[in-house]
Amino acid sequence: MRLTARDFSIGDYAANDIFSAGGGNAVVLGDGDTFVMSLNQTSGTDEITFQDGATAWAVSDRVSIGVAGKTVTYTVSASDVDSGNNTIPDLIAVGLKSKIDALGIDGLVVDYDSGSPGVLTFSNEGATDLSVTGQFKNAGSGGFALMSTIDVTSDHVLSLANIETMLNDAINAGAAFGSVQTRISIQSDFVSQLTNSMKAGIGSLIDADMEETSARLQALQVQQQLGIQALSIANQAPQSILALFR
Repeated sequence: MRLTARDFSIGDYAANDIFSAGGGNAVVLGDGDTFVMSLNQTSGTDEITFQDGATAWAVSDRVSIGVAGKTVTYTVSASDVDSGNNTIPDLIAVGLKSKIDALGIDGLVVDYDSGSPGVLTFSNEGATDLSVTGQFKNAGSGGFALMSTIDVTSDHVLSLANIETMLNDAINAGAAFGSVQTRISIQSDFVSQLTNSMKAGIGSLIDADMEETSARLQALQVQQQLGIQALSIANQAPQSILALFR
C-alpha cells in the first residue's frame, strides 16, 4: 500500500512552449504551455503536437492531459533525457496515449502515427461532446504553481484552463487519500476480526486441554484407589490362611 507524496505549493513555475495546435479548433494558450480542445459528438477530430520548448527538458518535467473529468500525467525520467534514439516529445505522446486509452472514455479515440513524431490525434465517436485540456509543469513546481499565471483581465480562457487543471489535481489527490484511507480501514477491520477469531480459537484449545487433563486426573485417582483396595485384599488373604493352623 503506497501513497505518493503530492506538492501543492504555488511557486517555482516556469512556462515552456511545448504544445503546438493542429488544423482544428485546438487552441494553445499562454506561453505554449497550455491548450484547450473541444471535440463535438460523433464527428469531432483534432490534433496536438508535443515539441521541444525554448527551455531544455529536465527530469521530473510533467505533461498532463485532462478529458471528461479525468487526468493523466507523463513525467520525464532520467532515461528519457538520456535517450538517444527517441525525442522526449515523442516519448511523451506515446506514454500519454497509453494512459488515455486505459481510462476507457466512451467514444474517445486517440491515434499516434509513428511517421509524425510527437503528434496525437483526438477523435470523438461518442454521443457526448468532450473537452480536452493539456498542461505543462516544470520540475520542482508545486501542484498550485499555476496560481501565479492566473490573470482574468487579460486571458480568461487560459485562467479557466489553469483553474480546471488545479481542481483536477486536488480532486485526484483527495481521491487517492480516500482510497488509501478506505483500504486501511478495511485492513484494520480484517486484522481485528482475525485477532478475535484467534483469541476464541486459543480459548477453545485451552478449555479443551483443561477438560482432558481433569478427566485424566480423575482416572488416575480412581486407579490409585483401586490399587490400594487390591493390596488390602491381598494382605488379608495370607492372614486368613494362617488362622486355620492356629
